Amino acid sequence: MEICGPEKPIYSIEVTKATRHDSPMLIPLLKRITGDIGDVCGDKGVASRRNAQYIDDRGGTPFLMMKKNSTSQSKGYPAWHKMHAARREDEKNWDKRYHKRSNSEAGFGSFKQQTTSYLSSRNRKCQNNEVWLKTVAYNIKQLAHRKVRLAIKRGEL
Repeated sequence: MEICGPEKPIYSIEVTKATRHDSPMLIPLLKRITGDIGDVCGDKGVASRRNAQYIDDRGGTPFLMMKKNSTSQSKGYPAWHKMHAARREDEKNWDKRYHKRSNSEAGFGSFKQQTTSYLSSRNRKCQNNEVWLKTVAYNIKQLAHRKVRLAIKRGEL
């Protein structure tokens, strides 16, 4: 299902320490999403052969921005080579599809603006709960906005 419109719900979250790398977190987040995952766009922080292969194995298309020094050698992960080749063959189209990542960045920006980007809780467990509660509240607000926008579009309001 594709969400059209300004509402950008958060489908999956994981609260980690600030020093934790993004790359190992992509697969656990994607495992929580059922059904078709479509295009998966990610920055250099999640670009790895393993992540590209997982996305491909799930029927999705990886659009992970490769680091400048990365090679197209698959090293046992053919999806990595396929992704490199696709970008090399049609860089303009590849970059256009990769640009969908800006939707998630806009969603994060909206989330931080609406919920404040700092946490009030002091201990780790309470901070984790606070992030989850903020996410639930944010998603409820996004769903309410979507319902109102669709009702206005249908002439019900």
